[in-house]
Amino acid sequence: MRMDVAAELLERARMRVASLDVARTEETGRYEQSFLEATSGEPQRATWSTMARELSLSEVVLIGDFFTSAEPKWLASRLLSRLPSAGAALNFTPALETAPSSVKGASARLLRTLVRRSLPIHLFEPNDAETIAQKDDRATEALLRILSESNRRPLLVLVGELRLCDEGLLGRMERRLGSGKASAVYLDLEKPWLRLIQTAQQCRSVARLGSNRYCVITQSPLCKYLAHLAWSSGEEPIRAARLAATFNAYATRIRAAIVGRASAGPPALPSPTEPGGDNSYRGGDASNTLPSPTTAVTVFQPGDPRFLSAALHAGLSSEDVAFLEERMLAGESRILPDVGLAYFADLTKTHVAEEATHLVRASIGGAGYCDASREEAFFGVAVQEAAGYFGSKLIVHDRKPPLLPRDPAAVAARAHDGEALAHVVGYHLGERLFAGWAGGHVPKDIVSALFSQDLIEQGAARRLYFDLLAAAKVRQR
Repeated sequence: MRMDVAAELLERARMRVASLDVARTEETGRYEQSFLEATSGEPQRATWSTMARELSLSEVVLIGDFFTSAEPKWLASRLLSRLPSAGAALNFTPALETAPSSVKGASARLLRTLVRRSLPIHLFEPNDAETIAQKDDRATEALLRILSESNRRPLLVLVGELRLCDEGLLGRMERRLGSGKASAVYLDLEKPWLRLIQTAQQCRSVARLGSNRYCVITQSPLCKYLAHLAWSSGEEPIRAARLAATFNAYATRIRAAIVGRASAGPPALPSPTEPGGDNSYRGGDASNTLPSPTTAVTVFQPGDPRFLSAALHAGLSSEDVAFLEERMLAGESRILPDVGLAYFADLTKTHVAEEATHLVRASIGGAGYCDASREEAFFGVAVQEAAGYFGSKLIVHDRKPPLLPRDPAAVAARAHDGEALAHVVGYHLGERLFAGWAGGHVPKDIVSALFSQDLIEQGAARRLYFDLLAAAKVRQR
């Protein structure tokens, strides 16, 4: 298994997240080093029961929070169900105004759990003008005061994960409360996750890092970094735990819009919410319906090298798997309907919707394109991305294409500019077709050609591209 692929992707994402911290100081570096030391213990397999039993003996349990991730809130809710005498002190509420919708939903569920059980909710807000050490000093005093006023034990606290170290809040609470009275629960740490996938354990596993220190694995660590990066760029991430179910729902909705309606214009669609569900997408043959429910498409989260092992086991050649590895390192997703595998490099709604559209196009019969020359490959990519963009608009209605200051036909003539330009050109064609379709100006047969026409024949993609572009222009006059 190519663990170095996962390590490389994690390192890149970690550096990108760190680059967003404009207030980074030497103190931040000290906290990071202390955090690495606190989480460097060799992970030992544990169970929810053993973790809950040890945590129940603590005065306070600090849960490492990534405020753009829903998983810490989910974990706090689950721990409350296993620790009947626990209380909670929450400091995440000020961030909820700008958090992703999945985080807002998980936070609301946690608050409802506390209210339903009539548990006291203690809130303490961070002061952004303070240093991390000053925040930890104030948080320590606030938590000690809450403990003196409440008989609920342990007190669950959601706090930024870097502060769960000897340098930070965890060390302060251990020194004030005494040995074994302050516990830490981390989420989705890299080392335990890498060990998890090597030993083929199931997700949502528990690892013990040392006395009173645990890690709960809910997703690939790359997912929490990508969710944060998506949020910082204004995109809405989906929960990794719901990736397969969301992929399934998007593909079903897109298919219904493309082949399930005879008239022009899109059907009335349900609101694009994320469903819960199972861990695999049902897909498979190349008929004019979505794939048969007898074949499962296994979905792999970002950074998961088991995708490469599964591809090799499914019969792909070593050369093909080496190509897939290159694409993973390039940050690309890959849908392999013929062997029932799907790898996602990103978790934004638009990206997952695009990949679902590619699966729909493959199931209808429009898979593949001729790559005999740069020009052939350019137009093949452009048409496929036009379809992907079109389908994603059915899910993310307000999506806009990247800026393209010149006429798409003129830009497309510069096929030597490469694949990145082909993506943008395709997006603009998809935008034009969708606008015409939504307005009733582009008929069903035009959209059907985008999704069903085979592009393997030399020149087919170029002809289809300009035919679609001309149809979109004529229909919008």
